[in-house]
Amino acid sequence: MTLRAIPPMALSSANTTSTAAESIYTAYAAGTAYALDATCTDGGRDYKSLQAANTGHTPASSPTWWLDLGPSNKWQMFDAERNTATTATSPLTAVITPGQRVDAMALYGVVADSVTITQTYGGGTVYTKTIGLLDRITLGWSDYFFGTFEYRESVWVFDLLPYTTGTVTIVFSRSSGSVSCETVVLGTAVEIGSPQYGAESDIVDFSNIERDGFGSATLIKRKNVPRMSVSMMITKAQINRIRRLRETLAASPAAWIGMDNSQDGYADAVSMLGIFKRMPIVIEYYTHSLVNLEIEGL
Repeated sequence: MTLRAIPPMALSSANTTSTAAESIYTAYAAGTAYALDATCTDGGRDYKSLQAANTGHTPASSPTWWLDLGPSNKWQMFDAERNTATTATSPLTAVITPGQRVDAMALYGVVADSVTITQTYGGGTVYTKTIGLLDRITLGWSDYFFGTFEYRESVWVFDLLPYTTGTVTIVFSRSSGSVSCETVVLGTAVEIGSPQYGAESDIVDFSNIERDGFGSATLIKRKNVPRMSVSMMITKAQINRIRRLRETLAASPAAWIGMDNSQDGYADAVSMLGIFKRMPIVIEYYTHSLVNLEIEGL
């Protein structure tokens, strides 16, 4: 068992296509007079009008006229953020031409029955894997007969073939209803170390409880984000690689994955898309050291 990081490569219309609809909004038209709060999409991003009588102002270059709402529907799963998701009718197919060596992929916030990942090179298929996302937890006879069916929302693979050219195709399938995905992370995995027992999985809860003078509570529900802390044993030879990774990923999101098998019961507890808060290297022994990693999800 090895904890790995996948720094995401940039995915855009230059190297990615998708069958998802471009946006829930209509395309920007230069001759249209947009009202206050009117919406449109342009260049892969959605916008809201900040003023009335908004005519002839290109959204991307007119920040006083338009509020940038973020990537449009088609591109939301390629922006390394988990706050938004691409949604489409099943099947949703995305085709990526990396143009560089990649060997790992992680998918987060998936709503689908299964995901199929296929890699082609030189006109032929060199890799294909279908992963079912059904995750029914059965702890006894009652669960077996009456338990609810649930689906995992994240999956990853580390066995893509590191070709410089070729394509990677992802197909999200569902028997009924739409499918969606929050984030696609594609890149080259970096091994950090062997996780030690005692790893912690927690959340940071931004909710609040306010009490009046009589002690009555008002609950203000807000978002929470996952947090993980884990210690890993590394060799002396790995230290400089980890120091470079620490510099590269400062304030940058990455997939941090503590188990190879995404279907293992511990997998989601020690894996997440997030940024590292601390990564101190503790020189413990002559040939080995400890890395104490703290990660906060997005």
